[in-house]
Amino acid sequence: MQAVVAMSRRWRKQRACGKTRYRDDLQAKRVLQNIATFTADDDGVKVPVRWYRCKGCRGVHLTSMTLEQFEATQRPDGTEPAVA
Repeated sequence: MQAVVAMSRRWRKQRACGKTRYRDDLQAKRVLQNIATFTADDDGVKVPVRWYRCKGCRGVHLTSMTLEQFEATQRPDGTEPAVA
């Protein structure tokens, strides 16, 4: 797991959204695959399962939320609810 974190730190860039930013889908996919390889046996640990494009920084981020979970949090008009 430490190797994955080190690799992730090497490439990440902090942007206005405050999340780890990857330059493109390919880089995010490679990091996601490495994380999956090294965390396959860890129980109870949030593990990223997909990547998505951020409208705020125009970068790519990883998330542990499945697409179905994300869609369940969206309003019918497609906007995200305010976070309290």
